[in-house]
Amino acid sequence: MIPQLIQKINAKSRVAQSGEIQMLIDSLDQVGFEFVKSPMPIQAPLDTAPPINQSSLKRIPFSEADSITLQIVPGIGPAMASRIIKYL
Repeated sequence: MIPQLIQKINAKSRVAQSGEIQMLIDSLDQVGFEFVKSPMPIQAPLDTAPPINQSSLKRIPFSEADSITLQIVPGIGPAMASRIIKYL
């Protein structure tokens, strides 16, 4: 009973909020505010890097890598590279 009551309250709250938002949008429209769409989409799937061909990657065993080589890997800085070298 209580969860259903909370759901009804939340639904009414969302309706009230959307009504307030629509009222604000309408008032901006009435005073001459012109809405335009952004030329840049909010989420652009083309922003991601293209997939890498796994066969073109050169793999180096950790035992043969030096500190500078390890720092090429994203997320490994000088401190982490030195820790890896000390561990090996």
